Amino acid sequence: LRRRVQPVQRIRRTRHRAVKAEGHDRARQVVVDGLRHPHDRNPLLVQLEVPLTTVVAAVEIARRRGVLTILDPAPAPREPLLPDLWRADLISPNETEAAALTGLPVATSPHKVATALRQRGAREVVLKLGPRGAFVCSTYLIIAVVLPE
Repeated sequence: LRRRVQPVQRIRRTRHRAVKAEGHDRARQVVVDGLRHPHDRNPLLVQLEVPLTTVVAAVEIARRRGVLTILDPAPAPREPLLPDLWRADLISPNETEAAALTGLPVATSPHKVATALRQRGAREVVLKLGPRGAFVCSTYLIIAVVLPE
């Protein structure tokens, strides 16, 4: 089985890369590569499209270095999220992903879903609501972001 990592975008100034990856070892190297510069505080955005051990390692390294960590739990997980991933600074699921994470129906109110995610360990939540906007919930802020029609 051949493992490969294919960069899909490079952001010039930061040396961070968004990756589409197959295989554990090389994907981990590419994700972590953007975190080698401790003075660079750009956020780390991770998704569940690479092996979970890779995502956990990237989040752990980023948190140790003071980098803001954002978890976009896509694709929707079939099994419970690993406890280490709840430590991401911000979790940003869409409604389907949030339903998978909480066990609540997709039609549940955004406030109830965000509260359930925070009770599971999420520090801050940005619940993506498609054309209806987003719902932001943290310790100090609860706000609905409505898109103009």
